[in-house]
Amino acid sequence: MSQSTCADAKVYETTFKVATSPRHARLLMDGLIGEKVHDRSIPVHAEIRLNGEPITQFEPGRYLDHYICEADVGGLIKRGVNTLTIETSSQLYEAGSLGHPPILIGDFRLNRRQGQWVIGAQTSKEVRGSWTEFGYPFYSGIGTYRQRVALPKIKPDERLLVRLESLADLADVRVNGKSAGVIAWEPFEVDVTQLARVGRNTIEIKVANSLQNLLVMVPKDSGVVGKVEIIRRKRRSPRKVREKD
Repeated sequence: MSQSTCADAKVYETTFKVATSPRHARLLMDGLIGEKVHDRSIPVHAEIRLNGEPITQFEPGRYLDHYICEADVGGLIKRGVNTLTIETSSQLYEAGSLGHPPILIGDFRLNRRQGQWVIGAQTSKEVRGSWTEFGYPFYSGIGTYRQRVALPKIKPDERLLVRLESLADLADVRVNGKSAGVIAWEPFEVDVTQLARVGRNTIEIKVANSLQNLLVMVPKDSGVVGKVEIIRRKRRSPRKVREKD
């Protein structure tokens, strides 16, 4: 985002390309919106425009933080090059500054074309591997993996485990709608013996990744990275306590 400054105003401007316009999109602003000066009595003056159209209907944030304001901009995004402009001006006080870059979220993915990110339609393909490789390099949130599987009857001395080869970063494993446990570190496995039943079962893995992707804009690997297995394991025999004479 470029910035230009004059005696009584600051103008920030950036452009982004769109191949397929998203149906839903929201602009997140951390700062400026709702900020006050002069002992919190006078609002900072800021004008925000997308493709020349003013954005004024900001609401308290829901996606990240209550104080990171959001506005619906789905109807303002067009195919081709889009321009976002933020202008602050002084009114007997110093013009406000943009401390954090604005964030655009919505039902879209990013495609790399000629060294630039281009907004496109969400993929309908099954995602295998890191989200960053499937058009979501800067997404921070929750992704859900779901599959129906047939499970056999196990022996009384056996346990049934769901094992993930690799994970980034946390996972809530659910069987038939009930949580079997949260996985936070290796080994990436959880015991599902008490929730599984003989025959058809629905296995659901809800993965939450790091905020680094969105806030730091570094595409860290996210999601279930590697294969998922359902394995049998023998129960450990309880150790006998030797009695003293």
